[in-house]
Amino acid sequence: TFSVTATGTGLTYQWQVSTAGAGGPWTNLSNVAPYSNVTTTGLTITGAIVSMNNYQYRVIITNTNGAATSTPAILTVNAASFPVITGQPSNATVCSGAGANFTVNATGAGLTYQWQVSTNGGGLFTNIGGATTNTLTLTGVTAGMNNNQYQVIITGGCPATNTTTSNAATLTVNTSTLAITSNPSATTVCAGSTATFTAAATGTGLTYQWQVSTNGGALYTDIFGATTTTLTLTGVTASMNNNLYRLVVKGTGTCDPAAGVNSTGALLTVQTSPVITSQPTAVTGCPGTSATFSVTATGTNLTYQWQSSATGCGGVFTIIVGATGASYTIPSTTTGMSGTGYQVIVSGTCAPAVTSNCVLLTVNSPIIISSQPASVTACAGSNATFSVTATGATTYQWQVSTNGGALFTDITGATSATLTLTGVTASMSGNQYRVVINGCPAPITSNSATLTVQTAAAITSQPTAVTTCTGTTAALSVTATGTNITYQWQSSATCTGTFTNIAGATGATYNAPTATAGTTAYRVTVSGVCTPPSVTSNCVTVTVITTTVITGQPTNATACEGSNATFSVTATGATTYQWQVSTNGGALFTD
Repeated sequence: TFSVTATGTGLTYQWQVSTAGAGGPWTNLSNVAPYSNVTTTGLTITGAIVSMNNYQYRVIITNTNGAATSTPAILTVNAASFPVITGQPSNATVCSGAGANFTVNATGAGLTYQWQVSTNGGGLFTNIGGATTNTLTLTGVTAGMNNNQYQVIITGGCPATNTTTSNAATLTVNTSTLAITSNPSATTVCAGSTATFTAAATGTGLTYQWQVSTNGGALYTDIFGATTTTLTLTGVTASMNNNLYRLVVKGTGTCDPAAGVNSTGALLTVQTSPVITSQPTAVTGCPGTSATFSVTATGTNLTYQWQSSATGCGGVFTIIVGATGASYTIPSTTTGMSGTGYQVIVSGTCAPAVTSNCVLLTVNSPIIISSQPASVTACAGSNATFSVTATGATTYQWQVSTNGGALFTDITGATSATLTLTGVTASMSGNQYRVVINGCPAPITSNSATLTVQTAAAITSQPTAVTTCTGTTAALSVTATGTNITYQWQSSATCTGTFTNIAGATGATYNAPTATAGTTAYRVTVSGVCTPPSVTSNCVTVTVITTTVITGQPTNATACEGSNATFSVTATGATTYQWQVSTNGGALFTD
């Protein structure tokens, strides 16, 4: 069919043919076979023959305004044909697991391919899905595909539905003779002993390599030198527990896999002897309370048996019936159990059994204080000791209060029945001390005892020398500190002379005699209860002078201007003189 589309009014159509190409001559067609519809928009050719190949056809379209001629269209008539096979598929022989290819070569127009398989010696062929090229590729063939036959149906030619079927090619699948006939068995042994794994295989030219996996079979590595059907492990260790062992067998058969075949992995279970990793500890408690002894141990299938000795760890041990756990608890202890020794024997699948350390049970009696701490008086710099006597005590903690007992705080390291304070100071005087005693049934606190710190005599202000007149008071004073201090004044003719006690001069102040003129040396000794027992003040002097008396008054003097004038005075007891003058008739005198 050839068709044309045109526009215009009152159109008519006339189809023409040229048997000699586009240059003509062109001949009008009539509705004579094989042509029809020669004066319509569509020309129909029914039953075209090969001799019409390359005929050209055009249409002349006319109306009252003129004519138009279409471009020519060529008719191509192909001769009837079938696909021609130039190369048949060939038989293939491969090993199981390998790939196999079958190929056909063919000529023809518009060829398509469909491979088929027969599993019954060619009796029935079925299409292979997706196998639509000239080559059929089979991957990972199996022994079950042995003797399968493969052919291909080729479609194409003229008409395009013509088909040609290739010869059938046979697939031969060879299999390996390499196989594990006996897998190794799981083995359970004690650490330090020997473990053996054995496997068997069939095949040609066999070689063996044992491998181990330490991660549950995720990765196997070769064991050096393990190249027989039996693997012997000597002196296995706990670290080898749960290792897997397998045998890799390789053969020389044509179809034997290059990697060989692997046995199943056999599990090695390594059982261990008992080992105590945490020993039981001694227990101290009060009567009526529970006491628990525990042990931690490693090993395979452990069992426990606790024992006791009434005479302590050096005595004879006897089994405690029913005490077969890692812990043993005495529900209610009594003072009669105090000093009993306990130990446990730990046994397991593997020898030897082990015995724990022996530990003691101590059941304390109730706390009773038989002697309370007593108050202490001590000199500064010396030591002070407080003690308590108690029965049933387990630990002690001394405490101190520096605010009259309102608050007590622990003294670091003071954890015995006796508290010794070294080198006490005056600032500690008045501190109170007590001890908290732990024991049964609960901690108790002692009475508090007071520390009194006495200080040695010390002079803080020395006496000073005095010069005075006869009949007046000459007071000498000293200031001193210390506990229970006393005073004794002494006198001497000079500070380098011999001093003697002055009777009754036992106060901090001494009034020296001033009845007669002269100089006397004085000092005071201050004594106390602490060392040093006494201190002596500096030596000072008291100088007593006679009272001044004028025996000769100055007399008036008359002199000429520019000459000298002299005034004189006569006096007894005088030490210094200072003349004064008045220029206003005696109202005011100045030096």
